[in-house]
Amino acid sequence: PTTYSISDEMLWIFLFLGLSLGGLLVGGIYLGLIAQQVRDGAPNLPRLLATLPRYWLSVLILVVALLLIGSTLSIPIIIAAALLSSLSAWIATLIIWVGFMLFLWLILHLFFTIHGILLNQQPLPKAAWNSLRLVAFNSFSVMGLLALVFAISAGLNYLWGLPQDDSWMLLVGIAGHAVISSTLVTATFVFYQDRYRYWRQVQDYFTQRQKDSLES
Repeated sequence: PTTYSISDEMLWIFLFLGLSLGGLLVGGIYLGLIAQQVRDGAPNLPRLLATLPRYWLSVLILVVALLLIGSTLSIPIIIAAALLSSLSAWIATLIIWVGFMLFLWLILHLFFTIHGILLNQQPLPKAAWNSLRLVAFNSFSVMGLLALVFAISAGLNYLWGLPQDDSWMLLVGIAGHAVISSTLVTATFVFYQDRYRYWRQVQDYFTQRQKDSLES
């Protein structure tokens, strides 16, 4: 493929930021249409575009917050690992893995934040809080779902990449990747909708029981 070198630092920053923001915008439209299909039974692009700026801003804040948290966690971990590497390489590696697992734990518990924003039309703080509580309430089911999704995606990504670049089968692979990936993303929205509804029913049940006990 043809490649282009960029020597201007400001141009590189402009392109990086522009393409990143544009990618989040396109991703927001894609996920928003899936959320409408799951919630309403049919996508509605004009309605989505009318509310897209609010959704896009929430997703952008979430991404920036995760990057800042990851950077904040990584700095003391890297410093501690560097100081302890002279004593024991095993301890330094362990500290890095512990930091990685902490960040992975955070990502796991905030995984359904975007689902709450797009599917339930919740503000970012409420969507993040509900994601934390829902994952804690369904830990094994969530881990099983994500493990299955990543396993299917990784296996099929290898399969779609088998055709040569000049083979017509590559088009079949691209189409298959698009269909399967969209199906897997939709499955996470359906899972979130079902588990969120059940979680709210359990909450309402215990709240009503508490009210009844206080009244009696």
